Amino acid sequence: MSKEVLINRVSGETRVAVLDNNLLEQIVIERDAQQSLVGNIYKAKVIRVIPGMQVAFLDIGDKRSAILHIDNLHLAKKNTEIESFLSSGQNLLVQVVKDPIKDKGAVLTTDVSIPSHSLVYRQSRKKLAISRQIKDVSERDRLAELFELAASSAVAPEGFSGHFILRSVAEGLSEQQLLFDMQLLHHLWNDLSEKRMEKSPVLLHTAPPIYQRLITDSINKDPLKITVDCPEIYQALNQLSQHYASNIAVELSQDYQQKDLFDRNHIEPQINEALEQKVALDCGGTLVIEETEALSVIDVNSASYLGDTDDQKAYLKVNLEAVDTAVKQICLRNLSGIIIIDFIDMADAASEVKVLRRLKEAFARDQAQPTILDFTALGLVQIARKRTGRSLSQTLCAPSIKIGTKGVIKSDETLVFEILRQLSKKAVSSSAKALEIHASPAVIEQLQKKYSVQIKQYESIAECSVKLYPQHITHCDEFNIIST
Repeated sequence: MSKEVLINRVSGETRVAVLDNNLLEQIVIERDAQQSLVGNIYKAKVIRVIPGMQVAFLDIGDKRSAILHIDNLHLAKKNTEIESFLSSGQNLLVQVVKDPIKDKGAVLTTDVSIPSHSLVYRQSRKKLAISRQIKDVSERDRLAELFELAASSAVAPEGFSGHFILRSVAEGLSEQQLLFDMQLLHHLWNDLSEKRMEKSPVLLHTAPPIYQRLITDSINKDPLKITVDCPEIYQALNQLSQHYASNIAVELSQDYQQKDLFDRNHIEPQINEALEQKVALDCGGTLVIEETEALSVIDVNSASYLGDTDDQKAYLKVNLEAVDTAVKQICLRNLSGIIIIDFIDMADAASEVKVLRRLKEAFARDQAQPTILDFTALGLVQIARKRTGRSLSQTLCAPSIKIGTKGVIKSDETLVFEILRQLSKKAVSSSAKALEIHASPAVIEQLQKKYSVQIKQYESIAECSVKLYPQHITHCDEFNIIST
């Protein structure tokens, strides 16, 4: 198996690392206190309707007002005014399609959908649809027939007015598996409907955790090994894989209490490298990656490349290698929105065509489905990439703080989780009578206020005391744990 997934869980944080031939391809971090809202369904209240902008602001219980555009109001017809459908004080069933970012609220839709493993219930759909990724005509016919058999055995709950979409992972599934998924969605809709009687705003349905979505996305694909260091997650994943996915092997790390799963597979250094501004190319060139609030910029430099005496050949070679590395970094860092790549200037149009072709090929596997525009007159390539959560630096780093070539520094919360992970390891391996944690006052304060219970648990396991020492250090994203 070239593909492997590692799942690490510690005190309020779940990290999922996707490896390709032992190299980090994707890292997703989900913190309990900052979970994505995408997929959540709410009974919301309309606060204000802005006719000129064709948008409405809704209260979903978040401190920021959520946004509903006329294009996401599935009952609205083209060229209609939003005020003919919505008014202040109105209650509405909505779903989050984009997370809030800084001061901007979540983006909503009224086209509510609930996924299971092989099916998606969609309120706006009136008939069965089958994923276009299932190409085989006979398989599509088989699934349609099995679906009708399953539907005849299931009893839809009251108010279940939409229909289903058969996902690509449904290929090869049995009638019983389809029936199981259908009944699951019926059950979820019943729960949702009961909660709708509560006063708005209220959360009606929470999107599944990241590790469950991982199983769903991997069913019926290439063989996949998943190693987990959390017994609870292992049990949940193992149960799902046994029911749905014969291609997925789930293992519980045998020494998860003694050895860190990410450390053993050299993941931490790769995560840190993905936060650096400068990325070296094998040919001697470099990429400089700058992430700003408005857009992300990648600058390609030839640097010390000496491979060709012909400048144009040299520039083309560096640019082609830069494409592969840039796409990998975009996906790894989860850069989204507008991305501009400033390639080394090339004199002929044929070279630009080669670079663009290489760029499109490199993005072919990207689920975000970016839009790639042609070279501008200034030699820039613009990419629009769908936003799928926060970028890696937004998750791990303090906002708007830059230090030299390091780019950004880690946030206090990130340092807290790094400390907790180290404490977890030391709790079972250290013979010290006491452990001293030296960190910035802000980090120590978070440990005291939010994680005192976890620290007491570590003290009990390690049979030693844990002492916290606030310290004004030169680099605020550093800490020390000293055994005494």
